[in-house]
Order: sequence, then C-alpha cells, then structure tokens
Amino acid sequence: AAAGAGAGSEQGWLEHRARMLEKALPSSFLGLALDIKTRSESWDLFRSDEHPFLNMDRHLGARWAALTGFQRLILIKFLIPEKVVSSVRDLVSVRLGAEYIEPPAFDLASVYADSGPAVPILFLLTPGADPADALARFARYRGMAARCQSVSLGRGLGAAAADQVRRAMRAGEWVFLQNCHLAGSWMPLLEGLVGTMQTAVAARDAAVNSGFRLWLSAAPSSSLPASVVQMAVKVCVEPPLGIRSTLLNTFCNLIGPTAMILPVTSSPATTHTGTITTITAARRRTQTQTRLRRSRVSTDVSSLSIVSDHSNQTTVSLPQTNAEEVPPERGETWRALLLGLCYFNAVIHCRRAFGSLGWNADYDFSGADLTVAAGLLRRVLADHPSGALPWKQLRFLCGDLVYGGRIADDFDRRTLEALFTRFCCAESLNEGHAFCPAVPEHVALNPRATFAECQDHVEQLPAIDSALLFGLHHYADALCARDAATNLFSTLRSVIRTSGPSAGPADSLTSRVKLLTAALPPTLNAGGTKPTRPIGVFLRQEALRYNAMLTAVRAALQEYADLEETDFGDEEHPDIAALLSGRVPPSWAQFSLVCPPTLAQWLSTLTAHMQCVRELLVQSRPSEFWLGAFLHPHAFLAAVRQEYADDTGAGLHEIVLDVAAPSLLPASQSTTSVLLTGLYLHGASWNGALAEMRPREVYSPLPPLRLQPTTLTTARPNTYSCPVYPSATRARGRRAIFAATLPCADTEFWLLRGVAALLHPFDVSL
Repeated sequence: AAAGAGAGSEQGWLEHRARMLEKALPSSFLGLALDIKTRSESWDLFRSDEHPFLNMDRHLGARWAALTGFQRLILIKFLIPEKVVSSVRDLVSVRLGAEYIEPPAFDLASVYADSGPAVPILFLLTPGADPADALARFARYRGMAARCQSVSLGRGLGAAAADQVRRAMRAGEWVFLQNCHLAGSWMPLLEGLVGTMQTAVAARDAAVNSGFRLWLSAAPSSSLPASVVQMAVKVCVEPPLGIRSTLLNTFCNLIGPTAMILPVTSSPATTHTGTITTITAARRRTQTQTRLRRSRVSTDVSSLSIVSDHSNQTTVSLPQTNAEEVPPERGETWRALLLGLCYFNAVIHCRRAFGSLGWNADYDFSGADLTVAAGLLRRVLADHPSGALPWKQLRFLCGDLVYGGRIADDFDRRTLEALFTRFCCAESLNEGHAFCPAVPEHVALNPRATFAECQDHVEQLPAIDSALLFGLHHYADALCARDAATNLFSTLRSVIRTSGPSAGPADSLTSRVKLLTAALPPTLNAGGTKPTRPIGVFLRQEALRYNAMLTAVRAALQEYADLEETDFGDEEHPDIAALLSGRVPPSWAQFSLVCPPTLAQWLSTLTAHMQCVRELLVQSRPSEFWLGAFLHPHAFLAAVRQEYADDTGAGLHEIVLDVAAPSLLPASQSTTSVLLTGLYLHGASWNGALAEMRPREVYSPLPPLRLQPTTLTTARPNTYSCPVYPSATRARGRRAIFAATLPCADTEFWLLRGVAALLHPFDVSL
C-alpha cells in the first residue's frame, strides 16, 4: 500500500509515519512530524545509528530521550522498523542484564551432570544445528564412543528403538533417539518407557544401570509427550550466526591443525561422526547409489556408503582416508579448495537468514554436508594427481549431490550451483582472489598458510556480514531485520490473551458478523449460455468457485450470529477467535491459494478479485488477465494451452507456455497470446529491464507480461528466467507457477539476488 501523499521520498515517508504516530499517541509524540522536518540531519543520524535505542539522547536531545523504554521501542518501530529487534535486545540488556541476550555456552558436561538414568536429555532442534557431532565428541571424552547407539526414528523403526533402549538400560549404555517429532504415533510408547525408567530408579531396581542415559532430539512439536518434556534436561542448540562464527565453528569442530577434515568411516551402519551407530533404510541407500551410477562421474560408487543424519535425509560417506591420499603436488590445491568449500558451506547456511530472498524454501543443511563434501573433494584430487582439475565433476559431487540433495526447488538449485562456482573455482586457487569484489575482506588465502594463520584470518573478519557477500542487495539486510520484527510481534500477539466483561466478546462478535455480512460482495452471474472455448469455461468455473466460497462464508456468519457463548478460545473456536482478533478464520482461508494476513485485507482483496472476474465474464474474448484474481491460476494456464491446441491442432504434450516481457516476444505472435497483469517483483525493481531495489520498496510492480503458447522454445541471451510464486513465502507454501523471461544485463547477478515475481504482495512498502 502506498504510504500516502508526500511519501514518495524518504523524508516524506518519515513525516507520514510520524503523523500516524502523533495521531495514535498524541500525549507522547505530539510535534514529532514537525521536529523531523526542522531537524532532519539529527534524525538521519539517529536512524543510521547501530543502537538507536541506547543513543537517542546523543542525537535527539532531552525531549525524546525522556521517553520510557517502551515508548522508545514504539518510536523505533514506526521510523526504523528494521532495527526493532536489536532495540528490544538493548532494552532487555539494560533492564535485565546482558546474560539474558547472550546464549550460554554449549556445555554437554554440565548438561550430563544434571541428567540421570531416569532423566533424559532432550535436544530441541533448530535449522542448521546438529547435536550429533557434539554428542559424538562428548561420548569419546567420556569413554562411551563404542557404547553410544543412535536410532534415527522413522516408519518401522519404533520397535528397534524400544529394544535398543531396553538393552541399554540393563547394560548401562547411551541411546540417542533422533527426530522424535517424526514418530508421533510412537511417542506414547516412549512416554511409557520413560515412566518405566522412573519407576525402576525410584525402586532402586538393578535392571536400570546407573550409567544409562537416554538422549533425544526433536523439533518443537505437539506430538512430544508433555511428561517427557517436563522431566527432561532441555538443550536448544542454535547454529552460529554470521560467516565469521560459522567458519570458526567449522575450524574448531571439523578441521584440525593439519587442515584435514575429521576421518569418516566406511561402515554403512554409522554416521559421519564415526562413533554413533545409526539404523538406516536400505531402500534410501539403494536409490542414492543408483543415482550415482547414473551420473557420468568417474567415482567408484561401490566404496560409498549411504547414511542418515539427524534430519532424516540421505547423505554420502566415504571410506576412511588419510592426508597421504592427497598427492603432494595437489597439497596446495587441497587446502585452497577446502577453504573455498568452508566459505561456500558458511554462505549457504547464513543465506537462510534472508528468508525468501535467500532461499525459496527452508533447507536443513547440516555439518554432515561439509564433512562428506570435503571427503569427496579429497577423493577427486586423489584420482587426478596432475593435470587440469575436473571442475564439472567437483561441482556435481560436492555441490549438486551433497548439498543439492536437500533442495526441492529447481530455482534454488540454480542458486546453489552459482554459489559453488563462486567459491570453488580456478580463481580461488590464487592468493588474494576476492570471493566477492564488493567485500574485500573475504579473500582466498595463501595455499601454504598454516592452520593457525587461517584461523587468525577468520577471527579478523567483520562480525556483521554484508548482504553483498551472499550476492544480495545491501537493502536485504533491512528487509531481513524487518521480517524478524514482524515475526516478533506476530509471536507476541499469539501469546497475549485479552479478557473483558463477560458480554463483551459476544457483543463484539455480533457487530462484526453484521458488518461482514453487509460488506461481502454479491455473487457472480455464472448462468446464461454455457461457453464453449476453454478460457470461457475456466471463467465460468471460477465464478462458481467464488459463489461456493461466498455461500460457505455467509453460512458460517449466520452460525456465529446464533451463538451465545462469551468465551471463544483459539482451541475450542478457532474461526471465531480469529474473527475477533482481526484474522481470517482458518476454514475461510482454505478456499484461496493465498490468504491475506488480516481480515480487512481479505475482504478488500476478495471484493477486487470478484469484480475482476465479473468484468471478464461479460467480455467475448478477454486479452488481459489479472492472474492473481483467480482462485486456481494453474487452471487458467491449462485453459490457455487447451485453447491453443484447439486452434492449431498441436498436442497438449507439445505445447509450452512462453511468458516474457512484451519486448522479447515477436509482435506477429500477439494474436494467439494473452497479457498477464498484476505481478510484482521481489528482490528487484523494473525500468524496462531488471534494476536494483529502490529504498523501502519491498515489491515493485511489473508491466503486463505476454503469455504465448508455442511448440518451439527459443533461447534468449541476456535474460533471467524469473520464477513466479503465489506469495512472498515462495516455495514454503506452493511451488512456482511458471517462469517468466525478463531482460537483464547479467543473469547470474540477478540469480544470486534471489529475484522472483509474486501474484499476491500484501505489504508493498515498509
């Protein structure tokens, strides 16, 4: 939504936001807009400060420094939304102490001391964090490496896990049950096992050895038994933040002073740590080995073992190798590429912090990926002791196979390949090569550098990463911080429960039902002569779907109006609770491809979409279509293909949809094409071609795109194949609908920018 009159410039946007705040809280912020206008330089310094919460008095003087802590947060939320989270941290640090914002050191020794035979240890999983390596090292430290058994829970493994726990209880061994959230049906049995352990320990039963420990890992899930969660020692392991922290963690945990990755074992029943036995699925092992054999890579697949890590995904492990396997003449190449591989691993991990600009979907990359990739790198160097390096083979094995195996979105796979080529290439063998010219601190080191010199270099890297290092626009940092603030307030709203007089909720519900019933748009006229052309048939079906949606919503509103309850909780009445809080009821959201975040937006969007369909129904052969107005845009694309097949006689399997900017499609083909309107760019702006993002413009309107059905495909130079998703969640909610060809100067540049087009932008400006 536009910020309003006068908000076209940064100063205008600030004054507009200030007037909004003055109107909402005049007692605290009266005169804010005038002060911003007369003292613009001071306010610019305030907004550019890394800690505006702490330094408000330095830039703004006593008038605004007198604000309370929460009033300062309100001011920052309105004027610098990207710095809300850091300001909340500053507030907590000032009021409660720095220990409440700094995560404690991950110390398994103290965790172990708090546990016991009847007190399990529960690892709460977060993306990118893998406790298996830390547990393996701790098991070696305690002399339990050979007596620590691990079971990665999944279908059919519950019985094996239960037997393993019972044996370990008697023998005094450790058992690590991974991914408990994936075995919800088995959780009652786990609860029974833990209860049995408690009873036996309380009765001093010799059947439970005092050395027994039960280790669990799970993502937060309602399937976890409450009793187990309450009695367990809970450990939340978060991945390191930033390139420097990730590289230091890699150097400490995976690389030793000899600059070698820790050895991996060849046993198909063990994980990458070489110390925790894992029960694996033979079917996954066979499928991955088949994939390797089908790939034209000269690697002996018979020596590869397929194992499962904590995220229940298949990885590849190499037989144990020593440093001597890398030929002496390849020693410098090995060290240079290993550093590039570590950088690549850190970048793809940290890129997740940028949300959908970083990756279109969520991926659980783990430390096992780097271990396996380094082993494959070492094997390739051993197989090619001299001559040119097989870069294509390296990219497939270390990039596509190991890391790409976790990626489900084809457009993300392109990004992965581009990043791997940036950090593991012929240029990365040269000392001083800049991985990203815009960030000169990150360079390739001397291949003869010692481990200590490499570690010193990493420790000197900036603590705060520039988005340019990841290939993103520098404004992506602000967008990332803004999304974090949005998530923070969304979480706060979800845990806050308001209460009032007993009659209040019912009265509020009655009034809301009346307002919504009156505001709903009228039904569409889908009667009359039935259309015969595919697009006309599709439009009639869309009208029927919208009418069915309206009928269901009106029926629900009538049902709500008849209720007499006064307490509507989220669990008992989720639809009514959502209605009272201004959200879209879950039963209504299922009708559309994408649901707006608020009820007001849902109503205005529904009205606009139905009006668009109403206008299309009365046209004989529309030439422009607002794709986002359709409940089923995929069905529209199918109708376009069918209509082209009817006109040309081509088979449906031969027809492809060529979607591009009108300047890229020949004018002679326009008679069989349609125009798609209402799309927005995410990650770029438009000036006749792809251009850099403009300040505070999250989504940039795209001009109409031409959709041309054809049986021939034409490769176009200097273009970017831009994926089109329903919403900004991208592949987290739905797969890409299609790809549009847009003109640009550098394809890889926009690929790393994470540019996509969206049908539904619900927040166009900050």
